[in-house]
This record gives sequence, C-alpha cells and structure tokens, in this order.
Amino acid sequence: MDAIQTKLNDLRPILLMARRLGASVTLLHCYVAPPSFDFAAGERAVKELSVHRGRVRSRLYELAGQARRIFPKCSCRFVSGSPLTHILRQSQRLWADLIAVPLPLDLVRWCWLPEELLDELVRRAACPVLCVPASQTLAEEPFRSISETIEADLMTTDVEPESHGLATLKP
Repeated sequence: MDAIQTKLNDLRPILLMARRLGASVTLLHCYVAPPSFDFAAGERAVKELSVHRGRVRSRLYELAGQARRIFPKCSCRFVSGSPLTHILRQSQRLWADLIAVPLPLDLVRWCWLPEELLDELVRRAACPVLCVPASQTLAEEPFRSISETIEADLMTTDVEPESHGLATLKP
C-alpha cells in the first residue's frame, strides 16, 4: 500500500472482507526514496531522507491505528526496497491467502508503473491478487453493512498457468 496516498476509506472494503472471512490484515509499505533524493549529496541530504522516511513510516502507523479501531486483527510492516520483491517475500513469510492492493499506487510510479507491478504480482505470487480501486466516498461516510454483498469480478488477463488470477473489487 501507499502510506501517503492511501486513506482509511480505501482500506474499508479490504477490512470488511477480512472481517467476514475471519482473516487478518497486514498493511505493507515498501519505501523507495523519491527521485528528488537521487542527486542529493552530503550530510543534509541523508538527514532529509531520514526525515522523509520517518514521516512515511509515521503515516503508515497512523493509518494502521485507524484501521485497527475498525478491525483489530490488522498489523503493519514497513520495509525499504522494491515493492514487487517485498510484497512477494512478505506474502510468502505470512503464508498469505490473498494479496489485496488498494489502488492507485501513486508513490511507486517512478520505479514501477502500477500496471507493471500488478502484472508481475499476478504472474509471480503464490496466491490470488485482488485490486481494490480507491474509494470515491467522503471520509465521513459510514461503513457499509458487513452483511452487504461485495462483488469481485475475475479479470481476463494473459497470465501464467500457475498464477492465480487478478480480481478487481467493485464496491
């Protein structure tokens, strides 16, 4: 997930689905330094990068705290490096049954286009990948009823035979 761009409303469908299934949720943010730091040099650049990284981590913890108030079986992890590598690695370590990706993934666009990242996740993940479009609702809007049906359509994509497919959640 993108700790800066993702809002609690974007996670609601994932949290509701997890609650209905009796599952747990781990929010994962893969930190990649913004390109503005690529040519920075010196002690000040290192300090600014450290401050930026700390702000992103704090935002992830804040978002996880908000999610935990709604769904207590929610944890978070903050890692540095390639989103694809870490999403796959963490999903294997956690024995994930599903990788749910809230869209859009604005912050990773300088290292991966979201479509490329999702395509690789679908091809290489050991479990299904669910793409959840960003919420168009206002922050004040209440949760949907847990008993309300949430549809997921399996998208037809050109995927490897051993991949599990790509689904998009339509709230």
